[in-house]
Amino acid sequence: MNRANTHIRLRMTVVAAEVVVAAAHAAAEVVRLTSIVHPSSKSAEEMVATKIQTAYRRHLASRALRALRGLGRLRSVIQGQSVKRQTTSALKCMQTLARVQSQIRSRRVRRNSKEETEASL
Repeated sequence: MNRANTHIRLRMTVVAAEVVVAAAHAAAEVVRLTSIVHPSSKSAEEMVATKIQTAYRRHLASRALRALRGLGRLRSVIQGQSVKRQTTSALKCMQTLARVQSQIRSRRVRRNSKEETEASL
């Protein structure tokens, strides 16, 4: 059940990252479209206001992109730790299995040797 929850959380993180990417692209497009100013149709105040809004939207888009990069880094760290944990667990299980198999073989050898010595008497 824990692995299923981890998988669901990871999938939700991926979906959230995709949403952030889409928002960043939309913000960048808004910045691009609003930065085109036709000086003849607007007053000086309107042009200044548009430039301020453009700069602010550019700032928001860069913050969204930075957050997205942070999410990607966090996801890679989490996945790395998860893979390490899974590998360690699998290695421990394999070592335990090899130890049990060795014990079973040694018991069989001892049992066979006892049976042979009893049969020869």
